[in-house]
Amino acid sequence: MGFFDKIKELFKKKEKPPVADSKEAVSELESGEEMSSFDAEAIKKDMQNMGVEIRLEGLTKEFVEKKTNRITVAVDNFDVTIPAGKLVGLLGPSGCGKSTTLYMISGLHKPTAGRIYFGEDDVTDLPPEQRGIGLVFQNYSLYPHMTVRQNILFPLENMQVPKEEAEKRAQYMAELVQIGDLMNRKPNQLSGGQQQRVAIARALVKMPRVLLLDEPLSNLDARLRMQMREEIRRIQRETGITTIFVTHDQEEAMSISDEIVVMKDGVLHQKDKPQHVYNEPVDEFVARFLGNPPINMIDGKIEDGKLIVNGRVLEKVNLEDQPIHLGIRAEFFQVDPKGRLEAEIEFLEHIGKDTMVIASIEDASRTFKALVSAQTIKDLEVGHKIRFNYTSYFVFNAETGERLI
Repeated sequence: MGFFDKIKELFKKKEKPPVADSKEAVSELESGEEMSSFDAEAIKKDMQNMGVEIRLEGLTKEFVEKKTNRITVAVDNFDVTIPAGKLVGLLGPSGCGKSTTLYMISGLHKPTAGRIYFGEDDVTDLPPEQRGIGLVFQNYSLYPHMTVRQNILFPLENMQVPKEEAEKRAQYMAELVQIGDLMNRKPNQLSGGQQQRVAIARALVKMPRVLLLDEPLSNLDARLRMQMREEIRRIQRETGITTIFVTHDQEEAMSISDEIVVMKDGVLHQKDKPQHVYNEPVDEFVARFLGNPPINMIDGKIEDGKLIVNGRVLEKVNLEDQPIHLGIRAEFFQVDPKGRLEAEIEFLEHIGKDTMVIASIEDASRTFKALVSAQTIKDLEVGHKIRFNYTSYFVFNAETGERLI
């Protein structure tokens, strides 16, 4: 049994893995075993076996303001299961509770109520160092006086991993995140993307069961963000580690996640594969939050089994009379001289072979956007009337946001 196989066994027994002040534990692990031979393939194989299912049951976090005793519920009765070996994005607007959820999983915040499980192990009351987590923050948190090599090695020194093995594993992780040739540089000699790679390598070198990323790309420019999210996806696939990625950027979450968890006000709204959430939002909040450009919401009503916008019947529906919002994504529109929806062109934005048409419906409360082929509107200009059909649509209750169709 290898060094990290033994650490996994200690986790299963809910015992503390070796840290700087646990010499007895290190001696126990080293006894009778050769610890210096640990090649790259062994590291890779061991990491792929480390990922565990994460289960949150009724997780709640309340913060109490000391002066007023005012209670703020940051996470409210949150139930979700993160499959083993998957990359899952926690997605939602600022203040929705996604980072608080991550910090409870890591052990930095203690839940007010609920339980946290890694596999069959209840880790709710364990401190962070006993959970087997790797945590990467938005601001990198590298030691400026240390080299890249020293930064990556630091967690292994605390765990008292033998020097030869620690060096091999640090180099392996550096190569994995593609900074193997930068080991002797200091953080201030690196770009933002390179510093983030060092932070990821440092988190992975401990062989965690779970990798937690708290908005790790927020400090990077647009080009680097795109590059690094592809790298995070590659690294996660190569290691097979269960990864939770917190972000408010829906494009970021959808591009790299196996599943996304959409949150608002500390409450779970929807969890599924990114494309399914996009195609089948459970409510108006999810529909509005996902999509670029944002989904069009057009005021209308249901009356006598008819969906009516601006006095025009668009659809026959089996719904009770009520005010509604008609949701149509920009790519759902098609220019059609006999189309059901008539509007006036307010602005034309040419995007290569396609054109974004910004149009308004008379007496309607909002303009909407339609992404159509440039050829279909080549003779139209601002101020012209235009008709559209649509390939798909959603209907939401205007008051509750509940999806009706």
